[in-house]
This record gives sequence, C-alpha cells and structure tokens, in this order.
Amino acid sequence: MIPKLTDTEVIAWFSNPDYQRRGIGLLITGGSRHERSAIANTILRQREEAGQSCLSLTPFEVVAAHHFGQTNRLRREDVVLINDLGELSQAEQVAVDVIKPVFDVAWTMEYILQQRYGHGRTTLVTTEHDLSELETMFSERLAYQLRYMGFSIRLDGEDG
Repeated sequence: MIPKLTDTEVIAWFSNPDYQRRGIGLLITGGSRHERSAIANTILRQREEAGQSCLSLTPFEVVAAHHFGQTNRLRREDVVLINDLGELSQAEQVAVDVIKPVFDVAWTMEYILQQRYGHGRTTLVTTEHDLSELETMFSERLAYQLRYMGFSIRLDGEDG
C-alpha cells in the first residue's frame, strides 16, 4: 500500500536541502486545480524566501519563451513551475497552432525539461492528467522524462 502524505509532508520533503541539491522535479497530478496550485505555489514561495530565483509559467508561456529566445532564462532559473500541463485556453491553442510548424510543443517541452535536468535545476509540473494521458497528448519521451527525472504525487481530490 502506498502511504498517504499530507500537503505539509509533501512540502517539507520537497523543501529538504538534500533533495533540492539533486536538481530533480516534482509532478503533481490529480486533485483539484486549486489543490495542485496551492502545493506548488507554497513550495515556490519557500524557495523564493530561501533566495532562489523562481519562475511560474503555463505550458504556452514555456513554448513562447523558447520561441522568442528566452531558453537560457528557462534553463538558469533555480526553480520553474509549469502550471497545468496539457491545458490551453482557446487563444493559446490558436497561437500554438500558428507556431506549431516552427516549434513543436512536445519537442519544446522535452528540450526544456532535459536542459533543466542537465543543469541540475528543479522543475515543478502540475497537471490533471496522468502520465499515460500526457504520453498520448505530447510524446512518449516527455512522459518518460516526467516519470524518471523526479518523483510524482497524485492528489485524491477532484476538480469541481
């Protein structure tokens, strides 16, 4: 049986300096959008208070930043939070459809995750989707990166 952790235990575990030095990530799935965001934003706030540079982006903003030459910034920030992977507003979807021939979304996300991992930078990802759904939506490689470049937690609550 998988032990259940409280939000406080997850935050405490992720805030451990030994864990932080490994430069790995955290995938938060399930639960409500509010619950996922609350945990991720608490971790982000703690890291900012500890003097680390932090950035919170949507998947669309990650792709746009890469497209507009901000890859080095995405790579060098101490902590990057990618909120709601797999969710795009209608306007974002239209924009992605326009730039897709230039930059594939799955490839861009894979590249950014690999760069951050290779440089020992922490990445938090929240999503309502499980890994098999992300594999279908993006790519097998992206799902593999999310599975093996850190650890994941699945929250029990439901969106509502």
